[in-house]
Amino acid sequence: MNIWRLALRAALTGWVLAVLLAGCVRAGEEADFGYVESIGTRAKQISFAIWGDPQVAYYEKGTKFDSRKFKPRFEEVNPRFQQVVELTNELKPEFVVTVGDNIHGFGEWECFRTLVDLARPLRMPLYMLMGNHDHIPRADRYPSNPYKERPFGNFLWAQKQLGAPERIAYSFDAGEWHLVLFSQPGNVDEFMRERPELLEWLDADLRANRERPTMFFTHHPLLPVGRFLFESYGPHAKVRAELMDILTRYGNVKYVFTGHVHPTVSAVPSISWRYRGASFIVMPNSAHWARTHYYQESYRSSQGVGLVRLNGKRCESLVFHTLAGEKVSFATGEFPVYDDDVYAYLRPKEALPAGPALVNGGFEEPLSEGWFVNHLMPYDTPPIQRRLLKTSGAPEGERYLYLYTKSREGEGKYAANFLLAEVRQAVSVASATGWPQLRLKYKMDSGEYVNPSDCNAFVAVSGHRREAERALFNLVYSLGRFLRLPDEGPPYVGLMAAPELDRWSDLMLNVRSDYETYFPERSWEGLKLESLVVRLAVFNDNSAREGRPAEIGVGFDAVSWSVLEEPAGPSPGFTAP
Repeated sequence: MNIWRLALRAALTGWVLAVLLAGCVRAGEEADFGYVESIGTRAKQISFAIWGDPQVAYYEKGTKFDSRKFKPRFEEVNPRFQQVVELTNELKPEFVVTVGDNIHGFGEWECFRTLVDLARPLRMPLYMLMGNHDHIPRADRYPSNPYKERPFGNFLWAQKQLGAPERIAYSFDAGEWHLVLFSQPGNVDEFMRERPELLEWLDADLRANRERPTMFFTHHPLLPVGRFLFESYGPHAKVRAELMDILTRYGNVKYVFTGHVHPTVSAVPSISWRYRGASFIVMPNSAHWARTHYYQESYRSSQGVGLVRLNGKRCESLVFHTLAGEKVSFATGEFPVYDDDVYAYLRPKEALPAGPALVNGGFEEPLSEGWFVNHLMPYDTPPIQRRLLKTSGAPEGERYLYLYTKSREGEGKYAANFLLAEVRQAVSVASATGWPQLRLKYKMDSGEYVNPSDCNAFVAVSGHRREAERALFNLVYSLGRFLRLPDEGPPYVGLMAAPELDRWSDLMLNVRSDYETYFPERSWEGLKLESLVVRLAVFNDNSAREGRPAEIGVGFDAVSWSVLEEPAGPSPGFTAP
């Protein structure tokens, strides 16, 4: 009987907590998150619009906004945003939801004032959330900002002006659906660490609405988008995993809408997913520039308005209306199914499964045996990423791993840090006194090594302990130029070696010896390592100089991990820049 009483008391306590958190806006008007009963609609058949990343800009000569960062957007994006407002009024939705990056600045009052002025002709409420451009921690201290005493004050002021609640995370009901808007501003990892109550509220809100089909809106994509720049520029894998766990816990979240990436319309099916009963959709941007150099285009316009039609508990359609007059339907049921056992995008490197030896280092089995991979875009014309297991010409066994990237055609430097093809695997640390050594073979053909200043192959080894959210060290062994990987923070050392071309060559990487050479301030034993993560990759800056796109293709084989009893010295052939 006592056990049953304890169970009942625990259940009641959980229910009371859910009610209090889900209704925190009702309990106190000072809360900046919670359920809002006074917005939305009770109609059963409704439509609402989605704007991806408007990023309107302020410009004034002689101010800090007088720059190439703001002026072109002021002159081009702002007029296009006015077209978006006009198109939205023509579509007549009940309301509009943004997925963040409403302004191009970083929380400045002038940018939000411009947004409000441009959006005033909108004939329906505009519900916004914050992206990385809408607020950074120092934004509240900008001299011209009038709301310095209030965190996120400029964003909240703009919300109020446009008919939305003054909240950074909030939910409401639309017909028989429940909608949740969840901000991810700049420094999102710090933001989430400082606001753990947001995840508590989100869990309680979804639990309290578990019988309602739900849509969730946030800024950063939570699943891979096939471009290294965006996958390294966003929330930490631990933050993604925590959000995804809550979103898929109760089975009521059916759609997740994100922005940040500015994809072309045609790229959406290649970077959107189905996962645990929910569709994860990366929306094209409404007014800002589409990244055609990242994601190829097959439509005349990649700016416009997404329109969702709901009928009872059914989502009847999701159509993107471009500013060029096209209507593009997204068939979410045809999106690929995400498998974390393939990509491990929701697993921090310190949480990857690790055994005493590398598995499938000869690539005789499918890559899913031992290795995790990154998501590649399936383009046959540049920008290209490829990952194959080839069966002709292996130095050992019958197969080897082949990785390839080629940048977009045309002249000029388009973007750094974005074309990547890689595999990765963790290995456990059996002894703090041993000397780990990684050996492998590689082959770079001179015909596939074009513009070496823009591309290279690399092998990376990072050290991890489960309670540490970041790598304890990063050693990046680059075949070619020095490489600074944006997804690997300090302590970081990049080493270089001139690649040997047109033949299979050996690499011997003495990990501990290199660590002690370049990180002498802390002992190897003091790291108390639990695992090391090995990455094999090719990397391309997506630039094309003098009309020749950068291109690199590399074979890897015979990858083996061993622990020596004595040091073997620094890795031969590699030097620091």
